[in-house]
Amino acid sequence: MRFQIITIILSGVICQLAYGQLTQEECTKQDVRDKNPQLKDFFSTPRDQDSIGWCYAFAAADLLSVAAGTPVSSMHASAIYNKSISNNFFWSTIYGINDLFKDRKLKDIYEGGYVDKALNETLDAGNICTEKELPFDSDYNQETYRTIKALEELKQDVQNEISFTDFCTKMSNILPRSPFTNVDLMNLYQAMLGNELNQALEEMMANSCQGIKVKIPDFKTQSIDKPFFSFFNQSKNDYFKKIGEVLADGRPLAISYDVGKVLRRSDSGGGHASVIMARQWRNNKCEYKIRNSWGSICGYYREDIECNRNEGSFWVDEDTFYEMVIDIDYISNK
Repeated sequence: MRFQIITIILSGVICQLAYGQLTQEECTKQDVRDKNPQLKDFFSTPRDQDSIGWCYAFAAADLLSVAAGTPVSSMHASAIYNKSISNNFFWSTIYGINDLFKDRKLKDIYEGGYVDKALNETLDAGNICTEKELPFDSDYNQETYRTIKALEELKQDVQNEISFTDFCTKMSNILPRSPFTNVDLMNLYQAMLGNELNQALEEMMANSCQGIKVKIPDFKTQSIDKPFFSFFNQSKNDYFKKIGEVLADGRPLAISYDVGKVLRRSDSGGGHASVIMARQWRNNKCEYKIRNSWGSICGYYREDIECNRNEGSFWVDEDTFYEMVIDIDYISNK
């Protein structure tokens, strides 16, 4: 084990804390694709969330795909999560869509979320559409993004009391370019009247995958706390060792982080979620491969960040990783 010496001054007394870092022998090469050959193509192909804030669902879907043994739909994972938000007073209040002193008015389809909650909500749902039956973008032409925005605009029309006939006419212009099939227009119309767009969206997705879903095996969501100044408990070394143990077992980890730490423009930072899928030893440090959901574009990252456009991933060394990380979640058998 190597040590990084950090010097701090407390009340005029100089203190040095030694943080362990992995050695080359400890940083063995790991890649979740090695233990999941049936998912190799899935984890080697870029995916793109477009301009929709569902990064947490892409991360959750990766973890669920390994648990299920087949690629599952990130789009359906987001809808299951959003439906749970609509049905939960506490969470909907957190999202700012409920006000105790005003009428409940839902304008948009929810964006942003928590990976661990998305995992648990999908587990509670019991099953999920496959990625094959319900991909986020089947041809990478922003069909999902365009559909979401069109539904949000149409909801405002419904709230302005357009007729069901006019509603059907507008939907006839949306559906041919959307990823959805088997849409019950009357149910959707009533859902929009009743401010239940997110619940209706989950039903649309579930119907669109034609009943071809996979059952999610029972699991437990685990978290790895980021160690700070700890004299007696977890060290930085233990932190990275645990990540390695999970990777060695063929399980990816979801990472919530400050994306500004890896971007060319630091002022473009903010919360983001991706997946740790591999590690390696290089340049005298342990490095981690992060599977992102920004397609095959590499121009966003800092010059010292190695980006793989063919996979939609990038590498960070242990120091950058530790600096940017906020939370880490993974799943294990109960």
